Amino acid sequence: MMKKSSAQVYRTIIPTALVSAVVSFGFVSIANAQNQKFQFAIIGDTSYSQVAEQEFDRMMAALNKETLTFVVHVGDFEADPNPYERTPDKITMPCTDENFQRVLATFQKSANPFILTPGDNDWSDCLKLKARKFDPMERLAKVREMFFPDGRSLGQKTIAVDSQAREAAFKQYRENLMWSLNGVTFATFHSVGSNNNKGITPEMDIEHAERTKANIAWIEKVFADAKAKNSIGLVLFTQANPGLRLSGRRAY
Repeated sequence: MMKKSSAQVYRTIIPTALVSAVVSFGFVSIANAQNQKFQFAIIGDTSYSQVAEQEFDRMMAALNKETLTFVVHVGDFEADPNPYERTPDKITMPCTDENFQRVLATFQKSANPFILTPGDNDWSDCLKLKARKFDPMERLAKVREMFFPDGRSLGQKTIAVDSQAREAAFKQYRENLMWSLNGVTFATFHSVGSNNNKGITPEMDIEHAERTKANIAWIEKVFADAKAKNSIGLVLFTQANPGLRLSGRRAY
């Protein structure tokens, strides 16, 4: 059992169905797939303050001592601009290239393969920042460029991942990923808090609609691929409750 660090740590069995991993803490899951047990970690909502940054470093060091097949971060790797504006001396300014580089460097210290699905703090909420002006669409492009290398995870040890960006119609959505392990299919899709970037500006509404279309297409592909592979389980990771509908049914 892992020792607790900056986040509570739990172990659970993966059901052979669909798990939507929307978490604000870290935990380790164990799967018994094809008679081979393996474990992975899920973390999220990290580095909301300079103190939390240090706690996150300690948690990463603790995870590095575990035998994990991969680590997934389900978004919000930095603070919301609103608390930063209230206490800028205690919180690193979010949305900057410098902070993205700091976060990426921490992710790359992972001894285990490391995979991110973005959160609203990481790009869409950047419109709220008053200290510096940022375009959320430009920040989203930067997150995609920095945190999603072609065909591989982050981390000191990497794994191969399939990306939706391989499809011509969705080539910008490199953050939607899929991989398999011991008969279990895993995938991320990009749905965030703050109303999923909807209802703020006309441009952001367009982004929301296009990304929702891409998410639906991706989830349908993930289910189809899992069925074709006779996967014994399917795990989806996303930041926020997406409320998507597939063929008249909710996707979660």
